[in-house]
Amino acid sequence: RVNIGIYNMIGEKIASQDNLLVKNERIKLDMPSTSSGIYIAVSEMFVRDGRDRADWIISKKIIIPVTAR
Repeated sequence: RVNIGIYNMIGEKIASQDNLLVKNERIKLDMPSTSSGIYIAVSEMFVRDGRDRADWIISKKIIIPVTAR
């Protein structure tokens, strides 16, 4: 089980997807109307059932570039 949260640079959660069941898969995040900028994706992975605390936590920087108009 994986919970993913997307945060802006001041720490506000702007999107999340919880209780995803994945194994060696890519996850496409739905982030409509997200402005260009830098964000942090935080993945909390729960390997053992029934736990309130994540077994692993991984964070990754996401850069959304300015698009030419």
